[in-house]
Amino acid sequence: MKRKRNLYHLWFCFAMLLFLAVPFKVKAETATTPVSISVQYGQTEARTILNMINEMRTSSTDAWYWKQDDTTKTYCTNLQPLQYDYDLEKTAMQRAAEIAIIYSHTRPNNKDTFSAFYENSVYYTYAGENIAAGYGTADSVNDGWREDNELYAGQGHRRNMLNSKFNCVGIGHVYYNGFHYWVENFAYRDKVNTTPVSADNTETTLTIPVATSKISNFNITFDKDEYSLKTGESTSISVSDPTISVFGHWGSRFVFVTDTPDLTIADSTVATLSGTITGISEGDTTISASLYGLTAHQTAAVKVHNCENHWDDGKITTTPTCTKTGVKQYTCTICSETKTEEIAALGHDYSSDWTIDTAAACETVGSKSHHCTRCDSKIDVTEIPASGHSWNDGSITTEPTCTDEGVKTFTCNSCGKTRTEEVAALGHNYSSDWTIDTAAACETVGSKSHHCTRCDSKIDVTEIPASGHSWNDGAITTEPTCTDEGVKTFTCNACGKTRTEAVAALGHNYSSDWTIDTAAACETVGSKSHHCTRCDSKKDITEIPASGKHTWNNGVITKPATIAEEGVKTYTCTVCGVTRTETIAKLPMPTVTPVPTATPTPAITSAPTVTPTPSVSVGTKITDKKTGNIYKVTSSRSSSQTVAFIGNKVKTSVTIPTTIKIKGATYKVTEISTNAFKNNRKLKKVVIGQNIVRIGKNAFYGCKKLTSITIKSSRLTLKNIGKNAFKNTSPKATVKVPKKQKVLYNQILKKRGLNKKAKVK
Repeated sequence: MKRKRNLYHLWFCFAMLLFLAVPFKVKAETATTPVSISVQYGQTEARTILNMINEMRTSSTDAWYWKQDDTTKTYCTNLQPLQYDYDLEKTAMQRAAEIAIIYSHTRPNNKDTFSAFYENSVYYTYAGENIAAGYGTADSVNDGWREDNELYAGQGHRRNMLNSKFNCVGIGHVYYNGFHYWVENFAYRDKVNTTPVSADNTETTLTIPVATSKISNFNITFDKDEYSLKTGESTSISVSDPTISVFGHWGSRFVFVTDTPDLTIADSTVATLSGTITGISEGDTTISASLYGLTAHQTAAVKVHNCENHWDDGKITTTPTCTKTGVKQYTCTICSETKTEEIAALGHDYSSDWTIDTAAACETVGSKSHHCTRCDSKIDVTEIPASGHSWNDGSITTEPTCTDEGVKTFTCNSCGKTRTEEVAALGHNYSSDWTIDTAAACETVGSKSHHCTRCDSKIDVTEIPASGHSWNDGAITTEPTCTDEGVKTFTCNACGKTRTEAVAALGHNYSSDWTIDTAAACETVGSKSHHCTRCDSKKDITEIPASGKHTWNNGVITKPATIAEEGVKTYTCTVCGVTRTETIAKLPMPTVTPVPTATPTPAITSAPTVTPTPSVSVGTKITDKKTGNIYKVTSSRSSSQTVAFIGNKVKTSVTIPTTIKIKGATYKVTEISTNAFKNNRKLKKVVIGQNIVRIGKNAFYGCKKLTSITIKSSRLTLKNIGKNAFKNTSPKATVKVPKKQKVLYNQILKKRGLNKKAKVK
């Protein structure tokens, strides 16, 4: 069973050995077992770390480490970039696969770290090694090895990367069982192998010697818990996921191996095992697996049966007939194997009663016979004489009309055959009452006549005179405006015809109150006028003077000063958003303490393991379980620790705070990410903290229930609010903003999609 592990707690190890042509002390050989594993090499990404190392080595600001007093920095000047050594890369790749089994500078075979160098004919004067596990990218593992925020005791990896005695490096990276493993091998070599080879990014199976004493707990998965078969039958068997426990393994609980285990059957008189399982005799036994001299805890049961001992009572699957035999089927109660037996035919059984095969009709003879009670066979077929027709009293099937004859049809009661007779026509019967054929209308005449009561015939057709229109009181169909006439429409009560009359225009009605058409700003004039209460007309247009001065905020450092360059501080007008800048003086040159030259020790020391304090990498997502807020780290530098708010899909009311705590450190919440609340159907209220300087594109797009927005930040500008950030939010929304920012924020929020009906207070 696979296990997941929390990756916030990642391990580092550090080692640096110096060598001056002194041979290794030969240790007693450790008993080893060859273990095969499959790893995915990632050398394309691993090689990118070379530039990261050399950028630090050649940087005037990054090439430093703490002295042992933890108060004074040692700056490493004039360091040369490291060359990439493709021989060292081989050892680093080998070591990366080895630490995937046992995470240590001591190799799985109990040999010293640098014995791998000599096995690959890599000779050196000085050498060092950095290892790491759990980091998913080259950037993140390099940040961990840099140890920017550690004191002297925690900067062993950093000192390796800045060591002036090294002139080359090789880097290895493997992905194994869900985790990434990284190795940096440093050295000073007289001859550096810089001949390029293709980056190895293949999935590769390696056989690694592992100290036998460190291997235990072999486990395996059978494809079935139980194999059931009958005597003489064979069935396939397969196993998967062979794992072992290895002392010192990091990552998951078990080491997954690719070696094939040996399978053994306990009782070969019941079944045999040779690629497949074959049943020999009825009984039960088990199959076990072994690998590396260890027997797996898991076994599989084998059950063999003989069907002859387990037939059921059987059932008839084909019923016998008078002329054909039947079939009875028996089923094995264990494996459902079947066998059949024949049932004899029954023979005919003729009834003594007559069966009418064809009934006699009025004009045709019939027949009768004696039938078999089980099938369609019959004997003694005999004729039945015809009976003749029996007619009923008849019925009218075609009614006679004023001008046409009708039809009466007679039917035989026995066979349904028919015959017909004629019925005489009726003649017309005209009513004495008048019928209105066409009603008279306001402008057209009508007509009336005497109709036949049975058909459409009519006589005495007479004209009815037109009636004339009857107009109603009329209704306003087009309202008059200040400048245009209206229309009044009159409708006839009888026919619905209409006529119209003009209604006089109303004329303008100007308000005595002033309306602000364009608000005055710091540097631009505004305007006001008297508006008509009924339309958009206005008069008395008057200029509103500009205020003439800006209201500057406390300013933000937009470019920090360095030793080499001056910095910049930017001030923003809280009313109109205009900016101005001031220059910040260069930083003073730090005092550089020279690096003492170490005297090489002609011996090989063991590689210590260092576990650093966990740090939070840029891009890490943090969830506040209490509020449901989700953040992403945007900067983890001690001088500028910031996060972005990226969403909360749970709460209807969300507060975006000024700061949050991560592992005891205070991080400023400075932005709301793109699409943070896009199409959120729950959000009704949001409070935006005072450190927010950026709101991303579509941040609140489609939040149709969002009616309450409080903005505490005074640092937002049109440039720093993304497109459609507030589009399709509620027209009933109320936005509370800092008092001095009301005019500016009203403009920029509505330019970024805030509904024009929303109120900004």
